Amino acid sequence: SLKRGGHFPPHKSHQNGLDVDIAYVAKAKSNGRRFFRASRRNMDVRATWDLMTCFIQEGNAELIFVNRYLQKILYQHAKARNFKPSTLAKWFQ
Repeated sequence: SLKRGGHFPPHKSHQNGLDVDIAYVAKAKSNGRRFFRASRRNMDVRATWDLMTCFIQEGNAELIFVNRYLQKILYQHAKARNFKPSTLAKWFQ
Protein backbone atom coordinates (compact mmCIF):
# COMPACT_ATOMS: atom_id res chain seq x y z
CA SER A 1 0.00 0.00 0.00
CA LEU A 2 1.00 3.62 -0.25
CA LYS A 3 2.38 5.28 2.91
CA ARG A 4 -0.65 7.54 3.30
CA GLY A 5 -3.22 5.27 1.68
CA GLY A 6 -5.28 6.13 -1.35
CA HIS A 7 -5.94 4.59 -4.74
CA PHE A 8 -3.25 2.04 -5.66
CA PRO A 9 -3.93 0.40 -9.03
CA PRO A 10 -4.60 -2.39 -9.80
CA HIS A 11 -5.75 -3.16 -6.24
CA LYS A 12 -9.38 -2.79 -5.20
CA SER A 13 -8.32 -2.59 -1.56
CA HIS A 14 -5.20 -0.62 -0.57
CA GLN A 15 -7.21 2.48 0.28
CA ASN A 16 -6.26 3.33 3.86
CA GLY A 17 -2.55 2.57 4.16
CA LEU A 18 -3.15 -0.57 6.26
CA ASP A 19 -3.15 -3.20 3.48
CA VAL A 20 -0.07 -5.22 2.63
CA ASP A 21 0.85 -7.75 -0.03
CA ILE A 22 2.51 -10.89 1.24
CA ALA A 23 4.03 -13.46 -1.08
CA TYR A 24 3.01 -17.09 -0.97
CA VAL A 25 5.74 -19.39 0.32
CA ALA A 26 7.64 -20.97 -2.57
CA LYS A 27 8.80 -24.59 -2.59
CA ALA A 28 12.17 -23.47 -3.87
CA LYS A 29 13.87 -20.17 -4.56
CA SER A 30 12.03 -18.29 -7.26
CA ASN A 31 15.04 -16.75 -9.00
CA GLY A 32 15.58 -14.30 -6.15
CA ARG A 33 12.21 -12.64 -6.76
CA ARG A 34 10.06 -11.85 -3.76
CA PHE A 35 6.80 -12.39 -5.62
CA PHE A 36 5.97 -15.17 -8.07
CA ARG A 37 2.86 -16.55 -9.76
CA ALA A 38 1.87 -19.27 -7.31
CA SER A 39 0.53 -22.63 -8.45
CA ARG A 40 0.10 -26.14 -7.04
CA ARG A 41 3.50 -26.98 -8.54
CA ASN A 42 5.61 -24.17 -7.01
CA MET A 43 3.80 -23.11 -3.82
CA ASP A 44 4.68 -24.71 -0.49
CA VAL A 45 1.07 -25.30 0.52
CA ARG A 46 1.81 -26.38 4.09
CA ALA A 47 4.03 -23.36 4.83
CA THR A 48 1.61 -20.95 3.14
CA TRP A 49 -1.31 -22.38 5.12
CA ASP A 50 0.67 -22.16 8.36
CA LEU A 51 1.47 -18.51 7.65
CA MET A 52 -2.16 -17.65 6.89
CA THR A 53 -3.53 -19.45 9.95
CA CYS A 54 -1.01 -17.61 12.09
CA PHE A 55 -2.33 -14.26 10.82
CA ILE A 56 -5.94 -15.37 11.31
CA GLN A 57 -5.58 -16.97 14.75
CA GLU A 58 -3.48 -14.13 16.17
CA GLY A 59 -6.07 -11.60 15.02
CA ASN A 60 -3.60 -9.81 12.75
CA ALA A 61 -5.76 -9.98 9.62
CA GLU A 62 -9.31 -8.97 8.85
CA LEU A 63 -9.27 -10.27 5.29
CA ILE A 64 -6.87 -12.30 3.21
CA PHE A 65 -7.48 -12.13 -0.53
CA VAL A 66 -6.58 -15.31 -2.40
CA ASN A 67 -7.72 -16.20 -5.90
CA ARG A 68 -10.18 -19.08 -6.16
CA TYR A 69 -7.69 -21.49 -7.75
CA LEU A 70 -5.30 -21.15 -4.79
CA GLN A 71 -8.18 -21.11 -2.30
CA LYS A 72 -9.18 -24.55 -3.54
CA ILE A 73 -5.65 -25.88 -2.99
CA LEU A 74 -5.42 -24.33 0.49
CA TYR A 75 -8.93 -25.51 1.39
CA GLN A 76 -8.09 -29.11 0.46
CA HIS A 77 -4.97 -28.89 2.60
CA ALA A 78 -6.87 -27.44 5.58
CA LYS A 79 -9.59 -30.06 5.25
CA ALA A 80 -6.97 -32.82 5.29
CA ARG A 81 -5.58 -31.30 8.51
CA ASN A 82 -9.00 -31.77 10.16
CA PHE A 83 -10.12 -28.17 10.48
CA LYS A 84 -13.84 -28.07 11.27
CA PRO A 85 -16.16 -27.43 8.30
CA SER A 86 -17.72 -24.51 10.21
CA THR A 87 -14.27 -22.92 10.63
CA LEU A 88 -13.40 -23.44 6.97
CA ALA A 89 -16.75 -21.90 5.95
CA LYS A 90 -15.79 -18.70 7.80
CA TRP A 91 -12.30 -18.59 6.28
CA PHE A 92 -13.04 -19.42 2.62
CA GLN A 93 -15.40 -18.11 -0.03
